[in-house]
Amino acid sequence: MELTKQDHTDIGFEFLMHRLEIITPYGKDRYLHQKPYLPGEEDRLEEELSAVQFFYQLDPIVTRRISGGLTPFKDIRRSVERLSHGGVFDEVEFYEVKHFCYYSEALRELVSELNNPRLELRPSDEIFQLLDPQANRRLTFHFYDQYDPRLEGLRSDKRRLDRLYYQDSGDLVAMSERGKVIAQLDEVTWEVRQKLSHQLRPYVELLKNNMKVVARIDHWLAKATLGKQFHGIRPELQKTVQVSQMRNPWIEAILREKNRVLQPIDISLDKGCTVLTGANMGGKSVSLKTLLLNVELFRHGYYVYAGTARFPLFSYVSYQAQDTGSLEQGLSSFGREVVLLRELMKRKHQPGLIVLDEPARGTNPSEASAIVTALCQNYREANSMLLMVTHFPGVARVANRHFQMSGLKLDTDTIRDWSERESEEALAYLERQMDYRLMEVSADQAVPHEGIRVMQFLGMPEPFIDTIKHYLGDKNDETKS
Repeated sequence: MELTKQDHTDIGFEFLMHRLEIITPYGKDRYLHQKPYLPGEEDRLEEELSAVQFFYQLDPIVTRRISGGLTPFKDIRRSVERLSHGGVFDEVEFYEVKHFCYYSEALRELVSELNNPRLELRPSDEIFQLLDPQANRRLTFHFYDQYDPRLEGLRSDKRRLDRLYYQDSGDLVAMSERGKVIAQLDEVTWEVRQKLSHQLRPYVELLKNNMKVVARIDHWLAKATLGKQFHGIRPELQKTVQVSQMRNPWIEAILREKNRVLQPIDISLDKGCTVLTGANMGGKSVSLKTLLLNVELFRHGYYVYAGTARFPLFSYVSYQAQDTGSLEQGLSSFGREVVLLRELMKRKHQPGLIVLDEPARGTNPSEASAIVTALCQNYREANSMLLMVTHFPGVARVANRHFQMSGLKLDTDTIRDWSERESEEALAYLERQMDYRLMEVSADQAVPHEGIRVMQFLGMPEPFIDTIKHYLGDKNDETKS
């Protein structure tokens, strides 16, 4: 029912997530477990967006310092979890906890200047002192002699016996004594490990708390940086969808390689069915993906890419694109689509968002037109928002709202002027003449038939065009000036 990973790839969500500059393993874990906020969690979403806004507005010098403060953190979660269940640390684990506490203190000093209680790390200097009995503030760790008075004597004995052993490896007495000392040293070291682990155990919750704070700082900073990278804005909460100048950075990047620009989109949605019509070259699918991308960013607490953006929280978001067949399940594209629609209709009284790109194209046109019209009628009083792209005439008459692509700006004289030009040149010009803006129109506004004009523009033979007009009928001839 929710958008799949493939859907996220298709709308550009994964494109943005791959550019999320997560630094620590804790921030990465928070990102990987992010879930959309649902109706009833508006306050939590607002808190998340406020945190992102806080970092968005920080001085770049400060954010660079915080990024630098996050860089040294290593993952100690498994060790701390093991410690909480009675585990005994080895030398490397003690070192890693000492390392974590050292950089936690450094980061705590950095963020304490920001006066934001949600960024406060708990002091871990007691842990560091426990692992730094010599008080030299070094990041190394060793089972220091200060931990047990027996260590110094046993190590001194071992060094003496080591010299004897290496001078004469056949000295059986020295070899035997050396073995006993090593065994005693291992036993004392084990006792030190047990004692130190026991002393650390009361600090488990402190360490876990600081891991969560580091994760939040890292993720919030990454969200803010991503928002800045593509000039995002903080979205607002309201009961309907209302966005202006909406963009999709992924599609913008693709078009930029072709020296083209994505035209920003304005659209408003409310409960019930909204129909979107327009020519095949009108970029309707791009509009759907742009809307879905920004809705998903909003639901996950990210900045969105628009001039203004207001959304409600949805209990689910569903996207049905054109190619939905599943060979593995042995279902036709249409059959799989019907299964999805059946499940969606069970939830139409929930506050969901359903986006359908030309549904029912897997059956014959007359049936498909009736199916789409009935679907639109069925959602007129629904609590969900259904946005549907269709070419079928008459569907808009039963919809709550009707949007249409502005379409091609071609007149008869222009068509004549370009009909003999080279194809590539004509195609490039044709793309430049497309107006991708969405305009709200009346329910009776006809679905545009711009295919003939495109064919004329690209130089199709006039007799062939006349034949098409004959079958289409003069009433649908939009090529007349």
